Amino acid sequence: MRRTIALTTLGLLVVVALAACGDGGSGGGGTGDGGTGESGQETGIVGAWVVAAVGSGGTLAPVVAGTEPAVEFGEDGSLTGTTGCNRFNATWTGSGSDLTITPLATTKMACADEAAGAQEQVIVTVLPTVTGWSATAQGVDLVDASGAPVVNLTPTTN
Repeated sequence: MRRTIALTTLGLLVVVALAACGDGGSGGGGTGDGGTGESGQETGIVGAWVVAAVGSGGTLAPVVAGTEPAVEFGEDGSLTGTTGCNRFNATWTGSGSDLTITPLATTKMACADEAAGAQEQVIVTVLPTVTGWSATAQGVDLVDASGAPVVNLTPTTN
């Protein structure tokens, strides 16, 4: 009997703790309105994107044909995607046009060819160097501390 009461009490405490982590009715903008979502993340970058080009020092190269790298910025600060070979995840924070991405955790499958492997290394290396983003006519450029684009993203077409 005591064990049942203890487990019930523990369960109620967990429910109360989880409820306290909720929105609290503070509101927040929806995706694409330029405001912030419930997590405080800038929503202009939130969503699914296709990686169109990657590089460093402001020199971007189109992605390797057939690899289809992509990223998705979650409103909760999650970042998931694929390099064209392997899946990855990380976290991001941002405000306005500022953006910070943590180092990526990736799966470790072999890439189909050398070019795809080289592309993967560039993506894994440059994403954590991103310090901001800017809208372009075709989508978004992720930029490094010097303001040079390192990744060009276009919206997915679902």
